[in-house]
Amino acid sequence: MREKTKSHIINILLVSTFLFSLSVYSLNAQEDYPDIKSAIEGQFEKSINDLGKSIVKSDPYGLWFSVTISETTEGDTQAKMYENPEVFDNLNYMASLFVSKQNFYNFNFDIVPKEVKEPGRYIYAVGIFAELVTNNPAEYHIQSTSYTYKSNINGKFSQYIIEVSVAAIVKKPANGSIVSDVYFYDKDGAELLWDLSWGNIMPLISYIRVGPGNNSSNTKTGEDFTRTPDIGGRVAISDVFSPGYYLPVVKFRGCSQEFTNYDKFSDYESVLRLEKSKVQWKYIKVLSDGTVVPESTLKTESIKAGDLKTFYSKSNTIKGNILDSNGELVKTSVKVILKPEFTPAKFTDLRIDSKSDGTYEFKEIESGVYSVYVAGNQDNAKLVEVCNCPQKNETQNYTYEVNVINKPVLYNVIAEYNNPELLKIKYKWNNVSVGFPEDLSVLPAEQTGDMYDMKPPFTANLGPYGKFSFYSNIPEQDEEGFVVSKEILNTNFTECVIEEGSFAIKKVAVESPYIFTFLEFNVELQGEDPSEFLLFPVVVGCVNDNSPYAFKWNKLDEAIITKLNNGESAVKTLTNQKGASMTIKFEPQK
Repeated sequence: MREKTKSHIINILLVSTFLFSLSVYSLNAQEDYPDIKSAIEGQFEKSINDLGKSIVKSDPYGLWFSVTISETTEGDTQAKMYENPEVFDNLNYMASLFVSKQNFYNFNFDIVPKEVKEPGRYIYAVGIFAELVTNNPAEYHIQSTSYTYKSNINGKFSQYIIEVSVAAIVKKPANGSIVSDVYFYDKDGAELLWDLSWGNIMPLISYIRVGPGNNSSNTKTGEDFTRTPDIGGRVAISDVFSPGYYLPVVKFRGCSQEFTNYDKFSDYESVLRLEKSKVQWKYIKVLSDGTVVPESTLKTESIKAGDLKTFYSKSNTIKGNILDSNGELVKTSVKVILKPEFTPAKFTDLRIDSKSDGTYEFKEIESGVYSVYVAGNQDNAKLVEVCNCPQKNETQNYTYEVNVINKPVLYNVIAEYNNPELLKIKYKWNNVSVGFPEDLSVLPAEQTGDMYDMKPPFTANLGPYGKFSFYSNIPEQDEEGFVVSKEILNTNFTECVIEEGSFAIKKVAVESPYIFTFLEFNVELQGEDPSEFLLFPVVVGCVNDNSPYAFKWNKLDEAIITKLNNGESAVKTLTNQKGASMTIKFEPQK
């Protein structure tokens, strides 16, 4: 015959909450067991399983299991401690199995357990708790369940009191520090300590916990403790770390290099353990309810980590193809712009001409985030993260391939004619596309077919007029130009008729070495008397005659060519012999 009773004993001895706190599970046992061995093992298994449920989100880095068994047999005057080494071996197996599922086991963090096996007493502690185990019985019980088992064997009555204590450390002790030297790669691939060659803004360094306790209750995930290196390249992050395994993250110029894949970057690890100092219990604190709480001297160590060799580098390459809206290579020269998306930057933008095979290439680019686009196509800009990210399998001095779209910029060309003694005219051509070759001294390729469909620059044979090279498109008939406004300033005339407007940027291939802008429209002024009229052409360009109405512009300015190549606006003002002015505006369409 056997009987069971239950009682709940609370014998609290907590390590100071200033240094860490404990997650504890308490159980009132109410189970039947066939023998004392099964009762001990059953109570132990229940306690650790329920502890596991209570800390499922806490990810502890220290565990404590203890069992105390006293035995009183009929006729005894005092209790004695129960002895059965086989039971302790089974408890060891259950505890080891539970511990093997914790992170500090996977990361080899103080996994060597410390055991106490004495008559009637078994303790298994691992992780930080292993540092706390002494032979002082007053320190064994953190919080316990008590189970009483009674047996009657051959008329001899025995009573066993089984006390089980389980606990987990889920808060950090005093903080530790990490110091490291930070490196980058120069243009030749040499490793150098971080210096001011990058500018006055330094990278932000942090160390991310990848081992036990990586959760909000423990390491305060979300609090990104970052520091910058000094001008000598050394970074010190002080008094923020709890024990564990850490790997670095380096942020700079919009980039984030994460060396947090333990399988790939274990060489970058920093392992912080407890300082190997004796735990002192002489300082105590008495709480309001009378509980005595000893203050522990546990402290996380501070270390000099290995060299932090970032992948930030100074000789990256950005290259790619220039494509039109149909995905075809653009084999005429266009201006490609690289613009930093971080501040401060060493340049506002870099500009290069694309190659005749439709490609472009920027060399010796420092790490950072940039945008790349064809001049006039900023809306089609591509973001390029020149970040040398290890998490993306990028290396130092890496090559990035980015294709960019060249959607030709369409211009509105406005001619503003002003003769103060005669009239004002504002004439406009819409949808003018412009294109210049990389080498202006080389004639563009000759094309045949419908000239309205040809994209500049191109050369066309105009029969008896000879060969011309065009650097703007030939407007369709319904886009040949129109009058925006006109104002007669001479009272001798009452009516103004304007017709036959034309525009082109061209070169007479044989007769002229220069590219020039040509525009023309005819003006007819009429008075009340039919005999009073004036008919003259308004002409801009490479003019060979001495017409007083002509505006000579024999060579297109290089500054204007550059602006048109970049998709920017440009203005030119001319005068003629009649004292009239002509202002020509190139306005990119929005």
